[in-house]
Parts: sequence; C-alpha cells; structure tokens
Amino acid sequence: NGTVHVVYERSDDLYHMSKPSGGNWSAAYQFVTAANAQTTPDVAMLGDTLYVAWADGRSGNDDIYFITRSDAGVWSAEERVNSASLTAQQRVPAVAVDAAGAAYVLWEDYRVSASNRDIYFSTKPAGGAWSADVRVGAVSGNEVWPEIGVDSLGNATALWRQSAANDIYYATWP
Repeated sequence: NGTVHVVYERSDDLYHMSKPSGGNWSAAYQFVTAANAQTTPDVAMLGDTLYVAWADGRSGNDDIYFITRSDAGVWSAEERVNSASLTAQQRVPAVAVDAAGAAYVLWEDYRVSASNRDIYFSTKPAGGAWSADVRVGAVSGNEVWPEIGVDSLGNATALWRQSAANDIYYATWP
C-alpha cells in the first residue's frame, strides 16, 4: 500500500518505524525487550506483514530469533530459529518469505569451529514449526555475509561469501 517499514538496531535493542505514502514517520517502537543485545536485524515483507530475524544474546551466546508483524500492526511471539541445544554463536541472519507466507532464514554459524563460520538454514511454513538446522555451505574457511531470496514457486536461493578466496557461493532449496 506504499508504506515504508524500517527495522533497525540502536544500542543493542531493535526498533520499528513506518511511514505511509504521503504521511509522516511513526514513533520508534521497540519490538524486542530481552535484556541482552539484539543485533543485525534483517526484514522481509509479504503484503504488509513483516518477517524479521536477528541475532540475540539472551541465552549467553548469540542465537537467531524471529518475529512477525501483521498488516494490522500486531507483533507475534518471538521464536528461536536455530537449535536450542547449541552453545556456539549464530550471527548475521538473512530472511526471505514466499508467496504462501513460509519464512526462510540463513545465518553465519560457529558450531563446527570457534574460528570459522559456516552457513546454516531453516524454514518455517506459515503456521508451522521451524525445520531442523541444515548446513548449507561446505567449503573451507569462513563463510560470511549470507543473503537469501525466494521465487514465486517457493524455491530459495542462498548466497554467501567464502572469505579466504573472496569467492561467492550459492545453494538452492528444495
């Protein structure tokens, strides 16, 4: 409908603002209130529904969390995306959404090595539960800066950079 939405990090907290076409910016709304740092938010939209993923330090290490904001402005409950049993860090999520409302999240993950990041992925059908984490990247060295897109048929394409050689890799799902 022409409304612009912005999700951003300020002092380790996450905020949302919107601006309708021809209107003024809304007041900043803090949509996550956990005590620890929330960083690197990413947002996707389907219609006027926002899909947001971010790195969250509430468990003592960074995990990937997810929330939606309906077109009526109602925020859902926060959900952890990555496996709950992990003690390694997960950071820098990328989120996409398909035409049916399924969410796709990609992130940098330290579970294999404390010094090298790998790319992991999870998906959630509309109204469903998050899938098991899947390692997407399988090259040596740091895999960083993930991005994800979904076509109209629900086919996801993940992109990331392998930092040692400065090469770009991709994978598709399903």
